[in-house]
Amino acid sequence: ADVDQRAARALAHVHGTRVLIVSHEMIGRVLLRNLLDLDPADILDRAQPNGVVYEVDAAARTLTEVRGYPGSS
Repeated sequence: ADVDQRAARALAHVHGTRVLIVSHEMIGRVLLRNLLDLDPADILDRAQPNGVVYEVDAAARTLTEVRGYPGSS
């Protein structure tokens, strides 16, 4: 719950139309939970592999894996 609150506070300070956020596994899950308004239990079931780039549309609550960047498969 503490991490979730810190993630929400951090996201409140992010402004702009295109923002890049880099994180480790668990905080990445929590950030996605906040951005997509997921149930907290959902983040524990979500895989968050290393080296993955997602495009997130918070308004539409969609998540798309971006391919074609260096290091992607």
